[in-house]
Amino acid sequence: MQESVRLVQISDLHIREQPGDILASGLVTDHSLTRVLADILSREGPDRLVVVTGDLVQEPVREAYSRLREILGSFPFRYLCLPGNHDDPDLMRSALSGPQFSTSISVDLGAWEIVALDSTVPGAAHGRLGAGEMEKLHRQLSRRRDNPVLLGMHHHPVAVKSPWLDRMALADCDELFGTVAEAGRVRAILFGHVHQTVDTMHRGVRMLGTPSTCVQFEPWTLTLNLDRLGPAWRWLELHPDGTLDTGVRHLDVACLAESA
Repeated sequence: MQESVRLVQISDLHIREQPGDILASGLVTDHSLTRVLADILSREGPDRLVVVTGDLVQEPVREAYSRLREILGSFPFRYLCLPGNHDDPDLMRSALSGPQFSTSISVDLGAWEIVALDSTVPGAAHGRLGAGEMEKLHRQLSRRRDNPVLLGMHHHPVAVKSPWLDRMALADCDELFGTVAEAGRVRAILFGHVHQTVDTMHRGVRMLGTPSTCVQFEPWTLTLNLDRLGPAWRWLELHPDGTLDTGVRHLDVACLAESA
């Protein structure tokens, strides 16, 4: 009998070419990511798969990816990396290669399968899967008819009720949900981009947005406002019967500042 599988999601790391913060937050993204990974290690086994759902770097340059690789590689995890609107997908895939890193479209987890999609649009903040990624999704969902699927991407496919953020959502979400409904085995969609927690149902599929490893956005706002919540990560437990348990853990901002 197959066992439940635990994995972790982190998102929106925003590692810079040189150590620094974003949005004048004063929170150095190197420090916050390192603390998040250390917190994961203290609570999860080193064999855990960490799904990284985009915006790995702030500026898509090789030095930023090299620095990110060094930080991630100092922890004993396996990483599945997806690009976000701050990333260069080709450069990301080139920089994050090797046995500890994967940028493949799917990962077999026994009872479950993860399908990872590239929702980026060159030079734009909003997302779109387009014909190419949609065809990849259809092909992956057609390979097996029985196992549940966890779908991952960077952009949010459902509105989060912040107009400024929803203008940067996934543009072709109707096509996505049409393909998902036809296959009938996608149980949840993981995404980042929104720097806040989302956990809701849409068309029978669980929508799971995960906060950033650095700063968070205050929810339900007309314009960008930073939240007081600290860096975060999501844990997931995928059960063989197609159900899942999940939760988000935030780090304490004061403790993070003291240790920097």
